[in-house]
Amino acid sequence: MYLIDSNIIIYSSYEKNHQLRKFILLNNCRISSISIIETLGYHLLKEEEQNYYQDLIRTIQILPMSDNIVYRAVKCRQSKKMTLGDSILQQLL
Repeated sequence: MYLIDSNIIIYSSYEKNHQLRKFILLNNCRISSISIIETLGYHLLKEEEQNYYQDLIRTIQILPMSDNIVYRAVKCRQSKKMTLGDSILQQLL
Protein backbone atom coordinates (compact mmCIF):
# COMPACT_ATOMS: atom_id res chain seq x y z
CA MET A 1 0.00 0.00 0.00
CA TYR A 2 1.12 3.53 -0.80
CA LEU A 3 -0.30 6.66 0.78
CA ILE A 4 -0.08 9.48 -1.74
CA ASP A 5 -0.51 13.17 -1.10
CA SER A 6 -2.01 15.96 -3.14
CA ASN A 7 1.23 16.74 -4.99
CA ILE A 8 1.37 13.22 -6.40
CA ILE A 9 -2.20 13.54 -7.65
CA ILE A 10 -1.37 16.88 -9.25
CA TYR A 11 1.90 15.67 -10.80
CA SER A 12 0.12 12.65 -12.25
CA SER A 13 -2.04 14.97 -14.35
CA TYR A 14 0.96 16.16 -16.39
CA GLU A 15 1.30 14.26 -19.65
CA LYS A 16 5.04 13.79 -19.10
CA ASN A 17 4.19 11.85 -15.90
CA HIS A 18 1.97 9.21 -17.51
CA GLN A 19 4.03 6.50 -15.73
CA LEU A 20 3.08 8.03 -12.37
CA ARG A 21 -0.58 7.80 -13.33
CA LYS A 22 -0.11 4.15 -14.21
CA PHE A 23 1.72 3.50 -10.94
CA ILE A 24 -1.16 4.99 -8.91
CA LEU A 25 -3.72 2.86 -10.68
CA LEU A 26 -1.75 -0.39 -10.43
CA ASN A 27 -0.31 -0.23 -6.92
CA ASN A 28 -3.09 -0.06 -4.34
CA CYS A 29 -2.53 3.61 -3.62
CA ARG A 30 -4.59 5.40 -0.99
CA ILE A 31 -5.35 9.02 -0.21
CA SER A 32 -6.51 10.97 2.83
CA SER A 33 -9.53 13.23 2.87
CA ILE A 34 -7.19 16.16 3.55
CA SER A 35 -5.36 15.51 0.28
CA ILE A 36 -8.68 15.57 -1.54
CA ILE A 37 -9.46 18.97 -0.03
CA GLU A 38 -6.00 20.24 -0.97
CA THR A 39 -6.28 18.96 -4.54
CA LEU A 40 -9.88 19.87 -5.39
CA GLY A 41 -10.03 22.99 -3.22
CA TYR A 42 -7.54 25.04 -5.21
CA HIS A 43 -9.38 28.25 -6.10
CA LEU A 44 -7.94 28.56 -9.63
CA LEU A 45 -8.62 24.96 -10.65
CA LYS A 46 -9.63 24.59 -14.28
CA GLU A 47 -12.58 22.36 -15.18
CA GLU A 48 -10.34 19.95 -17.08
CA GLU A 49 -8.05 19.58 -14.05
CA GLN A 50 -10.99 19.12 -11.71
CA ASN A 51 -12.44 16.38 -13.92
CA TYR A 52 -9.10 14.55 -14.05
CA TYR A 53 -8.59 14.75 -10.27
CA GLN A 54 -12.14 13.62 -9.50
CA ASP A 55 -11.87 10.67 -11.88
CA LEU A 56 -8.55 9.59 -10.39
CA ILE A 57 -9.70 10.06 -6.79
CA ARG A 58 -12.72 7.84 -7.47
CA THR A 59 -10.32 4.97 -8.19
CA ILE A 60 -8.30 5.41 -4.97
CA GLN A 61 -9.33 4.17 -1.55
CA ILE A 62 -9.85 7.08 0.86
CA LEU A 63 -8.45 6.54 4.34
CA PRO A 64 -10.78 7.72 7.10
CA MET A 65 -9.53 10.21 9.65
CA SER A 66 -10.35 9.26 13.23
CA ASP A 67 -10.28 11.50 16.29
CA ASN A 68 -7.13 9.65 17.35
CA ILE A 69 -5.38 10.70 14.14
CA VAL A 70 -6.52 14.29 14.62
CA TYR A 71 -5.07 14.51 18.14
CA ARG A 72 -1.84 12.78 17.17
CA ALA A 73 -1.48 15.30 14.32
CA VAL A 74 -1.98 18.13 16.82
CA LYS A 75 0.86 16.77 18.98
CA CYS A 76 3.03 16.38 15.91
CA ARG A 77 2.47 20.01 14.87
CA GLN A 78 3.14 21.19 18.41
CA SER A 79 6.50 19.45 18.45
CA LYS A 80 7.81 20.79 15.12
CA LYS A 81 6.84 23.10 12.29
CA MET A 82 4.89 21.32 9.57
CA THR A 83 1.83 21.81 7.42
CA LEU A 84 -1.60 20.60 8.45
CA GLY A 85 -1.72 18.10 5.60
CA ASP A 86 1.72 16.67 6.36
CA SER A 87 0.96 16.29 10.06
CA ILE A 88 -2.15 14.27 9.25
CA LEU A 89 -0.55 12.20 6.52
CA GLN A 90 2.28 11.27 8.86
CA GLN A 91 -0.28 9.80 11.29
CA LEU A 92 -1.87 7.70 8.56
CA LEU A 93 1.36 5.92 7.70
